Amino acid sequence: MNHHSKSLKAKKNLIGTGILIIFLLTGAWYFYQSNFGLSKNCEEFLVKFPFIKDESGACKDKWSIALNKKDPTLCGEDRSCYAYLGFADKYICSEIKDDNLHDDCTIAAALYENNANICLDVKAEIIQGRCFADTLDNWKKCSNVEKALARDVCYFTKSASALSGEACKKVTDEKQRNKCLDFIARNTTNPALCDEIKDAELKTNCKKASAYKIEFLPADKDKVIIK
Repeated sequence: MNHHSKSLKAKKNLIGTGILIIFLLTGAWYFYQSNFGLSKNCEEFLVKFPFIKDESGACKDKWSIALNKKDPTLCGEDRSCYAYLGFADKYICSEIKDDNLHDDCTIAAALYENNANICLDVKAEIIQGRCFADTLDNWKKCSNVEKALARDVCYFTKSASALSGEACKKVTDEKQRNKCLDFIARNTTNPALCDEIKDAELKTNCKKASAYKIEFLPADKDKVIIK
């Protein structure tokens, strides 16, 4: 065998070895994603959404299989599974036919990315309003919400977290606006807000309740101090 033939054979062996290494590395990567990458997703998901419990370990089993196969029907009636899919891959949400389950998926995606634009895909107006409230950083931005009911829910929810009477005043539904003002007045000891309430009985009760600051004793929460 001449030198040229030996060189050609060596090159072929080198190429074959390189292809084998790439094949093994690719297989190892897929194995890691299937066995460890999804497990990491589960841990991050449960930390991000602590109100979701997974005592049976479904996240690393059924939920991850549904994600890996990109088949939301594998979640069955498990609503936490749909939320997990939204967290892990928001594009799967569009494949979900049931409106409630679709919204579970979409809200999880919006909350994980803290992206209010994703809330636009939520179908139920009340849920959409909560979604906007949880992703917008200021109650004034609720004005950008197109649907009236969703906008009211956004203002109401943001007013509670910001303790803002001004946000309450933006609620267009009178009954809900009255409830909102009553809540803020009581929690900020601000009876002046009660004057904005249209319901006479609620206004009277609001003024009585908001005139006093109520504090719970740290040692005994069954007792209160009224100042």
